[in-house]
Amino acid sequence: LKLMSAEAPTEDTSTSSGKAEGDGFHAVASLRELQAAGRKRVMVEGRAVILFHVSERVYALDHFCYHAGGPLELGDIEDSHGRLCVVCPWHKHTITLDTGESLYTAFDPSNPRKVKHNCSKGVKQRVHLVKVEGDSVLVKLSDQSRTLDSDRYYTEEYRELTESVLKEPVLRPRQQLPWGRGGAIHSSRTGLKPFSKPKW
Repeated sequence: LKLMSAEAPTEDTSTSSGKAEGDGFHAVASLRELQAAGRKRVMVEGRAVILFHVSERVYALDHFCYHAGGPLELGDIEDSHGRLCVVCPWHKHTITLDTGESLYTAFDPSNPRKVKHNCSKGVKQRVHLVKVEGDSVLVKLSDQSRTLDSDRYYTEEYRELTESVLKEPVLRPRQQLPWGRGGAIHSSRTGLKPFSKPKW
């Protein structure tokens, strides 16, 4: 049962951030606006966080999917046998909103009718603390002493990698290859020489 479908983010979704309160919470959104939109991407201490308002509750998770960095703000919200989840739009990984667990359905090959739902791969996506005061939604980043899979998208190493790819793309466009159109794309950073010219 799909509860909420992804819509295009509003213009200010990537710029919302608030001042930290004394207890580490940041005012990041208006509850009224979040209820109307259903979701909003905000920045908290330089970390992209996605807020979801589902069933009168607000959830906050890391914005980038733990698996391959897919934008969870574009994912559908689904009820997976009693667990509210966001489904990553890139590879359909199912992540619980309350704990950040990655869920899957298991089949017994010897008995295909025997199906186990909501099997857990463990907590993969970081969830953050949320509180609501009046019309303000406040978020506090969770304790990061234990590393989770979604943390990799907020490391210095990942930032340097993305900057280097923007400066020198991994794949060269076809028109830059020696034989022009129709050739295979290859990496310009691996030290590999271009493939030999096709004989056709």
